[in-house]
Amino acid sequence: MAKKEIREFVRNLYHLLYANINLIEALEIIEYSFNKEFLKKIKRVKSAVKKGEKLEKSFSLISTDEDFLNLIKIGEETGELPLIFKTLYEKYEFEANVRKEVISLTVYPVTVIVTSIIIVFILLKVVVPKFVAVYKDMNQELPKLTRMTIKMSEITDKYSIHIGVILIIIVSSFYIMKKKNVINFDKYIFKLPIFGKINKKIFLLKFSQELYTLTISNVDFVKSLKIVCKTRNNYIKEEINKIISKIEKGNSIEKAFKESEIFDIEYRSYLRIAEKTGNLPYCFEQLKNIYYERVSGNVRLFLKLLEPISIIFIAMIIGVIVLSVMIPIFRLGENL
Repeated sequence: MAKKEIREFVRNLYHLLYANINLIEALEIIEYSFNKEFLKKIKRVKSAVKKGEKLEKSFSLISTDEDFLNLIKIGEETGELPLIFKTLYEKYEFEANVRKEVISLTVYPVTVIVTSIIIVFILLKVVVPKFVAVYKDMNQELPKLTRMTIKMSEITDKYSIHIGVILIIIVSSFYIMKKKNVINFDKYIFKLPIFGKINKKIFLLKFSQELYTLTISNVDFVKSLKIVCKTRNNYIKEEINKIISKIEKGNSIEKAFKESEIFDIEYRSYLRIAEKTGNLPYCFEQLKNIYYERVSGNVRLFLKLLEPISIIFIAMIIGVIVLSVMIPIFRLGENL
């Protein structure tokens, strides 16, 4: 199901439940606000609730997302269903904003890289060969830069399919490694010079948001960590499991987080204060706001710097290739 749809569904239920409308009536009110496919799902949920099914099982007909179902279960057990839907709506709204920031961060560099590859390919495959025919009639030794460009053009012409296949294999391998949650791969991502730091901030932002959502819903902290852990990659899962194990052995929250290289001193300081005051939800609310501002700031700065750099980068690529094919013609003009 589209994230936008589930967000809208949760938002509508949150408003109606807070207005003291019972769940079945609320589902009846909102069901015609969606498309036919989603309408069928809401009707099935309503039918299951009427039959007395557990809410967690009933709402699994809408979404199988673990966070969603865990919170529904907690809402049913505590009788705080309106609060749970409010929390879920805030969570989805916040995640949508974070997603926009992440997309902004990744789309521009990918666009620049793809554009550069296409331009270089066209120049080497179409433009340079036309000049090679001219050079043959000139009967003079070509500069090294021109010879290199011609060689690249020949390789592109001869092995363009092979190059394309290699690029597809590289991209596919990257995707498979990410999908399979390779521990060392995930760890390496955090250590990349620029993207590593931003990626780490994005993780801390999402981690804080999820823990805020769970702790504000009165979920035990260790249980919250276990829920968050389920949706993480292997490296993060391993680190969080170590933290859970230490807390269960009686260590303080700050001490449990201390040995993990993911969480810095500042993050642990907030946890120490939260543990002393007993106000973990407030702590994670502040942390998610702090890291949201930092991620937004980094994205804005990155895009601001990337735009002129990318223009210069593409101009240099085009300039070098154009210059390399024009130098022999300039020399010929000088010799006339």
